[in-house]
Amino acid sequence: MANDVTSDCDVLVVGTGPAGLIAALAMAQAGLATIAVGPSLDPALAARDTRTTALFTGSVAMLDRLGLGARLGTALVPMTGIRLIDDTGSLWRAPEVLFGAGELGLAAFGMNIDNAALNVALLATAAAQANLRLVEGTVVCASATASASRHG
Repeated sequence: MANDVTSDCDVLVVGTGPAGLIAALAMAQAGLATIAVGPSLDPALAARDTRTTALFTGSVAMLDRLGLGARLGTALVPMTGIRLIDDTGSLWRAPEVLFGAGELGLAAFGMNIDNAALNVALLATAAAQANLRLVEGTVVCASATASASRHG
């Protein structure tokens, strides 16, 4: 069943993955009436993602500013090294290189986090955020629909 969103908003964010929810939270916290539309807003589905995300210091700071620091807590694991591997399959390969954060005087390059923990924390924070309305569904451009009906 289609969910027709006809209310006015200052910002419409299409996508409720990590990038979309972070953008929506930032806009809502800036005082803009925001709607975020995406295919699934079920925390149980969000918790099934088995991938991880590497967050560099600017991204970690952004999550803290959005109020997610306490929700993420121990799910954040410091990235103390970055390994580069030549996977081109060519006969002559570059040697594997490991860069350590300590070489730059840093404790860590950033943090790594399970996507499941990130997704669940983002959904919980977004659901409680003033000025932010979450809508499960897809977005169809009205002009594309009108054009298709004229030509179809």
